[in-house]
Amino acid sequence: MKRITIGISCGDPNGIGIEVVLRAFSDDRLFKYFAPVIFASMEMVKFHREACELENVDIASAKLENLGTEADTIQVVNCWEHEQPVEFGRVSEEGGAVAKTSLEHACAALKAGQVEALVTAPIHKSAMQQAGFGFPGHTEFLEQEFGKGKSLML
Repeated sequence: MKRITIGISCGDPNGIGIEVVLRAFSDDRLFKYFAPVIFASMEMVKFHREACELENVDIASAKLENLGTEADTIQVVNCWEHEQPVEFGRVSEEGGAVAKTSLEHACAALKAGQVEALVTAPIHKSAMQQAGFGFPGHTEFLEQEFGKGKSLML
């Protein structure tokens, strides 16, 4: 059975998005079906993994040309050079900018065929607006980005 390579935007770094992904993939059975790729930074994902006490979840830095190749590991594509401090529960323009950048990189990878599906972690709409995101939410952005009619949130 071929695994599906899933691109995952990190959502708001001060929220629960990365935690939800890490907790989901703490169940090794998912790796049989999916090759998860988080678009964020290694430092941010490491921070969340430690804060959630999920050191048993393997993560590895990845290049776009090698996505989906790591078994039983969440691959992380570094989307920015600077480190964004994580302040759980804080709404900030910086957090919105990180979420926006992650989403844009994940969409670009989907368009390029480097991932086969996209999962979007939760954003904070106000933080996204502060960062210049010109859409009410993910759904409207994806409709424009992919131009395939109406998007559906599941």
